Amino acid sequence: MKLKPLIFTFVLLVSTGNLFAQEYAVDKGATFISGVASFTSQGGELFEDYDGNNATTFNLSPSVNYFVAKNFFVGGGLEFAHEKQGDYKTNSIGIGPQIGYAFGNENSTAFPYFDVGLRYYGMNIDYGSDNSEGSGTDIFFGAGIVVPVKSHLGITFEAGYHLMDIKEKESDTSYSGNIFAIGIGIVGLLF
Repeated sequence: MKLKPLIFTFVLLVSTGNLFAQEYAVDKGATFISGVASFTSQGGELFEDYDGNNATTFNLSPSVNYFVAKNFFVGGGLEFAHEKQGDYKTNSIGIGPQIGYAFGNENSTAFPYFDVGLRYYGMNIDYGSDNSEGSGTDIFFGAGIVVPVKSHLGITFEAGYHLMDIKEKESDTSYSGNIFAIGIGIVGLLF
């Protein structure tokens, strides 16, 4: 007789879990975990410095986005960047929040999205003869598409526009600039 209440409780818990479970990748409660990487090497007369050194850049941008409502997500991300040209090197790390909207439903074969966010940056600058530090912000606007390749794994193609403002600590000099970037990455679709 004690087995019946146990079975009833188990069935009730499983049914309740299914009632509130996410049914597709952009449903409330789903999560996107992504990582986008890029590498650039620039050379030739156009990009080399006076000593003939190429410019190289490596970026890695992981993020986690949680769907708080159907199609609407909030999240956060990191960005690691390394730039080098001859003796000049910079290493920077940015962290901050983002929000966005992804289009799609249970019948969608791809999920276009747009997002906006803010990253707070810290930067180490090595000029070869001396070092410096900087900090600042990056406001970004992005758009992309997630294409599932398996039920919980996808590829993302994205483009973004960044408005950056960095202040060098030692010289108290501020620099601002903008970046247009495109990238490709992998997305874990947890639903």
